[in-house]
Amino acid sequence: MTLSSGKNFRNFVAGFAVFASVLLGSTALRGQQFNYTLQQDSVSWQPLSSQTLLNTVNTEWESVYQIPIGFPFSFLGQGFDSIHISTNGSIFFDPQKRYAISSYLGFCNFEDSLGNWSVLGYELSGDTGQRKLTIQFLNVSLVSMPYYSMNYQVVISETGTVSIITGTVSSLLQSHPAQQYSIGIINTQMDTPISGLFVSGSGNSYSLQKITPEESSIPVFTTIPFQGCRIQFIPNP
Repeated sequence: MTLSSGKNFRNFVAGFAVFASVLLGSTALRGQQFNYTLQQDSVSWQPLSSQTLLNTVNTEWESVYQIPIGFPFSFLGQGFDSIHISTNGSIFFDPQKRYAISSYLGFCNFEDSLGNWSVLGYELSGDTGQRKLTIQFLNVSLVSMPYYSMNYQVVISETGTVSIITGTVSSLLQSHPAQQYSIGIINTQMDTPISGLFVSGSGNSYSLQKITPEESSIPVFTTIPFQGCRIQFIPNP
């Protein structure tokens, strides 16, 4: 991963929250806590076996899906019990899209030559206190480049940890360095000194970069991490 040059954070957020129903900066909620530790490791890629499908009849995705988390979840100092999944890879915790996760922003659903659409689903697992909601994006592709595809999961844990796990990646995408992707957590209101945490680095060396509202550049991926790469945002006590 490398840092982008000249991409203003406000412009990024404006594009990220394109489906927002309120203007940035309105109806502010206070108390965002950007107090997380980054951890990166390698796990075995395991597709979900008992997922609930959101595009249930092999169809194009809707623009936004709302699903229950399945347990009380604390994110940036606020509590939530449901999330909204947009088809561009963004995940919001509230209808106003003020609290968000950027997970490989830039991918979308597509229909292959056999008429099969990308699959979006979720699965709740674990016991009380250690429950996890896993959201799975299967066979998603770059907006303008069908078949440049990949699989990945976003895992929301009852402990407060947010994880992004990279699955299988097509050879076309692995060899395509021009696209830019982002992984981070965001306060789209930008009403706090720190309004985002993004992953930067490459290979097995990653770091967490704090972003201010007036930041002139944000970290982006220019190559997809290896299969099984797990990037975690772990809340500090």
